[in-house]
Amino acid sequence: MSGSVRSQDVRLVLAGVSQSSREGAALAWRFFRERHAEFRRRYRQGPLMCNAVRAAAAAFGSTDEDADEVEGFFREHEFPGTDKTVSQLVEATR
Repeated sequence: MSGSVRSQDVRLVLAGVSQSSREGAALAWRFFRERHAEFRRRYRQGPLMCNAVRAAAAAFGSTDEDADEVEGFFREHEFPGTDKTVSQLVEATR
C-alpha cells in the first residue's frame, strides 16, 4: 500500500498472495479487512476497487461460513460500486 506500488498493481499483489495457497488466501483477506479504510480512501469506487475486492476475497473460502463472513463484512463496511462483485464472490463461494 506504499506509494512505491502503483494503484493498479495492488490487486496483482493481493491476487498473487491469495492464489498461492489456502494460507495465502486467508492472509490476503485479512490484509484487506485490516486496511479496508485505506482501500476505500485510495480507490473510492470503480474498477480498481472491484478488482481489489475480487483479488482479496475470491480465493478466501469455500464454505457457507466463509461466504457469510465475506457478505457480513461488506454489509458492515460500505464499498460503493462493489455490490455486484461482492454478490458474485458470495455466490461462487456458496
